[in-house]
Amino acid sequence: MSCNPSQLTLLLFFFSFLPFPPGPRIVGDGTAGKPSQEPAPRLVCQFCNYSTVYTTTMVRHVRTHTGERPYRCVSCEKGFTTKQQLEKHCSQPSKPCFKPFACSYCPERFPSDALLSRHRCMRNTFSSY
Repeated sequence: MSCNPSQLTLLLFFFSFLPFPPGPRIVGDGTAGKPSQEPAPRLVCQFCNYSTVYTTTMVRHVRTHTGERPYRCVSCEKGFTTKQQLEKHCSQPSKPCFKPFACSYCPERFPSDALLSRHRCMRNTFSSY
């Protein structure tokens, strides 16, 4: 069977609306439209053979060798190597820094000014009798 050019054009036009059959399709080598990326240079620790591509990870790692603890708790002065460690320390109810509001009349401490005020009010009420 032979098709003339107009029939072939009509046939190609018709088939252009059909979905591709299932199964793998190979179109080029897969690199079209992708920017070429070279691997990031690795950072190597000056104290040991540890390496990483992330600067923040290397800074945190070097602190294990130097003992630097730049994040300090304002209540107990304990130092931490990361901000996350400090936040975890200060969020634990059993820690004294979780209760930064101290009563001036007794050793009690409170996590908020409102609770300290309530304590003072109750203390003054009981001590006036």
